[in-house]
Amino acid sequence: IAPYLQRVMTGEEVRYEAERVGRDGKRRFVDVHYLPHFAEDGRVLGHFGIVHDITTRKQNEHLLEYLATHDQ
Repeated sequence: IAPYLQRVMTGEEVRYEAERVGRDGKRRFVDVHYLPHFAEDGRVLGHFGIVHDITTRKQNEHLLEYLATHDQ
């Protein structure tokens, strides 16, 4: 995570997907989007982070890939 935060603190938007294991032990896929928070003078004051759970989408992508590459 640190390299992504270093990039966002230079003013760059950063977005990536990651796999995480939840407290319940289940694998989850997330889409992470960091946005810099700028001061009026253009300095980066900090960042905003948005995280979306994309587990269902990833499961559907894997299922479609399997169906497309295997016989019935």
